[in-house]
Amino acid sequence: MKRKKQRERLGSILIKKGLIHPYQLDRAIWCQVTRWPQKRIGRILVALGMISTTDLYSALCYQNNLPDIL
Repeated sequence: MKRKKQRERLGSILIKKGLIHPYQLDRAIWCQVTRWPQKRIGRILVALGMISTTDLYSALCYQNNLPDIL
């Protein structure tokens, strides 16, 4: 049986691309745990003003091996 390749986490991609710092990811994760457990981390980073929706879209395309057309 083939094992599914695990995707790189969105936060790691954003850090690697230089769009956020690790402490910003930590803050967003804290907000996710304490305030917005139903929200995904990318939406939280946008809501906190740490990244733009374009940055989020670009990182999600990278994560899913899709072309970034923006």
